[in-house]
Formats: sequence, C-alpha cells, structure tokens
Amino acid sequence: MKCEKCGGKMVRDSSSTITGRKLTDYRCPACGNTVPDVDEGIAIWKANELADQEERQEGEGKTMDADGEKERSDKQ
Repeated sequence: MKCEKCGGKMVRDSSSTITGRKLTDYRCPACGNTVPDVDEGIAIWKANELADQEERQEGEGKTMDADGEKERSDKQ
C-alpha cells in the first residue's frame, strides 16, 4: 500500500479481528501518515466458525449467510 501523502510504502501498524473482519491500521514511516481500520475481509476464525455452523445446520435444512444469520429453512 502506498502513502497518499508522500508515495512511500505503508507498513502494517496493528491488526484486529475482534469484529469478525480483519481490520488493519497502516502507517507511513517516511511522513507519519496513518490509515486506520482498512477492512481486509472476513477473519479466518469467523470463516471457520461459519463453516462449522453451516455443517451443523445441513442436517436440519438450514443455511447461514456471511454474518451468521439464518438465511432460509427447508423445513416448515
């Protein structure tokens, strides 16, 4: 990632996955510019959790969306 201010290379300053998304803060060592909370997609732990939920729900005819919400049910 290039710095919008000086064109230097941004480095990862910190990263968090607590929300289920990978949010990363970047910093430019040359000019000190920071870019907070760059969303880099779903966190690996969240993807695994959703896959486990979907596998458990398969037998019940239910599916889950990307946020873990019930999307549909085949059984009435």
